[in-house]
Amino acid sequence: MTTARCAIRRCNLPLALAASLAIGGCFGQGDGPERIPGTPAPPPPDIPPGFCDVINFEDVCGPVTFINFEGGVSQVVVNPFPGGINTTDRVARMLKFPSQFTFGGSTLPLPAGVDFSLGTAFTVKVWSQRQVPVLFKLEGLEVERSRTHDGGSTWRQLCFDFSGATAGPAVTGMTVIFDIDVMGNADADPGNWTFYFDEITQVEFCEDSGELVNFPIDFEGDPSSYVFRDGGGFAGGQASVISNPEPDGNDSAQVGQMLKFAGDVFGGATLDLDGPLNLAPGSAFTMDVWSRRPVPVTVKLEGGPVGEDTAFHTGSGWETLCFDFSALSGSGTDGITLIFDLGVNGAAATDPLNWTFYFDNIDRAPPCEDDGFRVVLPVDFEGVPPVFDNFEGGVSTVIDNPVPGSINTSPRVARMQKFAGEVFAGSTLPLGSPIDFSAGEVFRMLVWSQRPVDVLFKLEREGPELQRNPRHGGSGWEVMCFDFTGDTPGIQVGGITLIFDLGVVGDAASDPDNWTFYFDDIEQVESCGG
Repeated sequence: MTTARCAIRRCNLPLALAASLAIGGCFGQGDGPERIPGTPAPPPPDIPPGFCDVINFEDVCGPVTFINFEGGVSQVVVNPFPGGINTTDRVARMLKFPSQFTFGGSTLPLPAGVDFSLGTAFTVKVWSQRQVPVLFKLEGLEVERSRTHDGGSTWRQLCFDFSGATAGPAVTGMTVIFDIDVMGNADADPGNWTFYFDEITQVEFCEDSGELVNFPIDFEGDPSSYVFRDGGGFAGGQASVISNPEPDGNDSAQVGQMLKFAGDVFGGATLDLDGPLNLAPGSAFTMDVWSRRPVPVTVKLEGGPVGEDTAFHTGSGWETLCFDFSALSGSGTDGITLIFDLGVNGAAATDPLNWTFYFDNIDRAPPCEDDGFRVVLPVDFEGVPPVFDNFEGGVSTVIDNPVPGSINTSPRVARMQKFAGEVFAGSTLPLGSPIDFSAGEVFRMLVWSQRPVDVLFKLEREGPELQRNPRHGGSGWEVMCFDFTGDTPGIQVGGITLIFDLGVVGDAASDPDNWTFYFDDIEQVESCGG
């Protein structure tokens, strides 16, 4: 084996292994590694003329030449396992044989390089009969990412995200290595050391960070494989996977079930994801939900960008609800929390029919269409009623105006009652789109109270709290003004939170007159006098 002529900088291998090449040899120069008995001869090292945008190994893409090294042998073959997410005719097969080192694999040369303006991530469809780590490296740039295929003799799409690591030399090739720290054994155990890969595609970002979150989450696997945190739920919520008891409208064999028992008004459950998600602007999720009664359904994303959204179920059996996270972006989401009837204590022990819900087919989706429940300023509560996110004892609903006259003769208004709970009990009004502050940085709202009370008006956004807390005089309907002038540049607001008498525990159950308030006509204005 020739080693003296091998320059380490020419070795298209992971950086951590480059030093070993000074001893072990370098593919693509000199005589190369010695042939392993019984293995196919390596292909010639000439560079192919080009590749399709999607490297799918079909004949139309022209010849493909792999540079194989250290026992890794790849070639294009007829797809032996068409089906699932991959029905193409031809795929790449890699066998990993024993060699001097454990990093045997193959490199696909890219003479034209990579234009990262088209995206900083790559998806690859991979087949394996066993769980195996898959390393994907950009040669020349010398960066690599590793993802795990969960086995099962099926095609999975893995995603390798190089965002933040694309500055530097031009990319000269893509290297694939299976089980980098384990010696191959394809000659004696071909089943466990034969892998297939296909359709290397450049994408803008990894929707699932390349981990094992395979959407839709349809609950059709082993029920024990779906993990709900905290033993199934929290604060009275209890979730599990069961046989579908309501197949009319959803023929799935298994679905998720949520029972909401007495506990706290925010009782629910968090479903663990198999890996972190990457949220791009415009992200949304759909979920099939069954309920026998109208109910708000709240979905909250855990572990990454903080956010939640509420959609309204009409109580007519199975319905597909959409949850809008378009204002969020970032990575790290590792769980999905579900809460039914946020703001109301459950009663599944005594009233199971009204406190048992089913959910299924959680999936990524295009941005949600306006469902009538996400409001846009100005808000007068005269149309389809919005769904409030009530919390810690605050309960807001839309009702007929019980005190018309004076400055407010509107037929309908919003009512907030503050029950015993936390001193910060209130309600959030989710907005259908971020607020455009060019229309004004001041908000005006009509408020009714029979007693003097502080009214907190908070703009929900990432970062430090942004709120105003003026005082109502206690004389019926009054115009209240909340001035955020100078505090809004660059912020995105997805909701408006209202809290009456912050710092005091409510008592609407025994003293409704002093703990019932009304509000209406929320609008943006240029100034408090405008």
